[in-house]
Amino acid sequence: MTDGKNDDPGGGLNLAQLQAKLSANAKTDKKVPIVTVGYGNDADFAALQEISRLSGGNLYTSKTAFDINQVLLTAIFGRV
Repeated sequence: MTDGKNDDPGGGLNLAQLQAKLSANAKTDKKVPIVTVGYGNDADFAALQEISRLSGGNLYTSKTAFDINQVLLTAIFGRV
């Protein structure tokens, strides 16, 4: 789980590095769809969308606590 921002002072992948890895995996039989859920106003929805797009997954968004349960159920099980 992530908000789409790499704020880990110890490292981790930046978006460009992750994009390169996902693009390389897309050309092999190792492709794993990544489902992202952006929650709140501070999530980097553009980064999450790109991660999902490159992996063949989907982005789901929830701006408030009111709809997060429905968003999570939809992300996990499909249309509910």
